[in-house]
Amino acid sequence: MNNETFRPLEAAAAMRRLLADPEQTEEAFTIVRAIDNGGIDRLYRRFQSTEAGRRLLRERPSLLAHIQDADALAAMPAGSLGRAYFDFCQREGLVPGGLIDASLHEDRALLDADRLFVADRMRDSHDLFHVVLGCRTDLAGELGVLAFTTAQTGSLGTGFLVAAGFAHTFTLPDSGGPGRRMVREMLARGRRAEWFPTADWEALLLRPLDEVRVELGITSVPVYRPFYKADRDAALAA
Repeated sequence: MNNETFRPLEAAAAMRRLLADPEQTEEAFTIVRAIDNGGIDRLYRRFQSTEAGRRLLRERPSLLAHIQDADALAAMPAGSLGRAYFDFCQREGLVPGGLIDASLHEDRALLDADRLFVADRMRDSHDLFHVVLGCRTDLAGELGVLAFTTAQTGSLGTGFLVAAGFAHTFTLPDSGGPGRRMVREMLARGRRAEWFPTADWEALLLRPLDEVRVELGITSVPVYRPFYKADRDAALAA
């Protein structure tokens, strides 16, 4: 294993900062970079081994341009994935493409154009995962999406995030149950579902969300009480 790309002490320090403030998204990217040795290569190899992945690599559609076009998303039919994504961002206070700054790092300069495209597509589709899976951006919802992503990609970095988050739920008074259940449920769903990384998100935005879920192998969504950072802080202070 290349010690230059496997940096457990850096990951552990970033995890302590992330657990102290789960809204510091850049720390999650730091953890993945420090732990996921060769992860982008494994993801790229699987991506380009599929017909859908090879088409995306040839055509290089800009998912970011689609999700940042608020007017187009708002004009999409009620019940469509695109409209649901727009409503999700409004409700959760998200800026489409808001993960760009958190993901910036000099390591990106080491990636070739194909691997950078795959990495950016995974980043830009993260909140679409949330919508399709039915997970909010609360602590349990984020753990669920990360667990699903780990099951789909085998990423050691996201797996480390999930394991640490799962363990941390045991320290939260009367609040860890939803997070632990979400992790178990989404790990299982990630293994059963179609492979999200090569989904044609640009086309799927126009489709009814219910149809998209069926097509991608998501037959139900979790029912739970969202538990945000403010709820956690209140529980710990009580």
